Amino acid sequence: MGDALGHWEGNTLVVDTTNLNDWDWLDATGTFHSNGMHMVERFAFKDAKTMEYTVTITDPGVLTRPFTIRLPYQRTNRPASYEPYEEACVEGTGADQLGFSVR
Repeated sequence: MGDALGHWEGNTLVVDTTNLNDWDWLDATGTFHSNGMHMVERFAFKDAKTMEYTVTITDPGVLTRPFTIRLPYQRTNRPASYEPYEEACVEGTGADQLGFSVR
């Protein structure tokens, strides 16, 4: 629910998101944010089975300082027939109005 611009830095996908609207929550517990929030997400592929997700959030209208979250992800063994499906929230369809968002 903003303007995202991605680029590669080596094997890391960097997504810089600005112009976020303040219609949703920052998390599932109702933490609000302003329309001045800025997110920089990094998807770093460490090896064939490991990805580290890092997001730094800055919001001078609500936060006293930026904060960063790091989450490691491990690839799971799926059968060859496994097909993932896309999850997305679309503004105005209801899910975004409840504060849920998939990033």
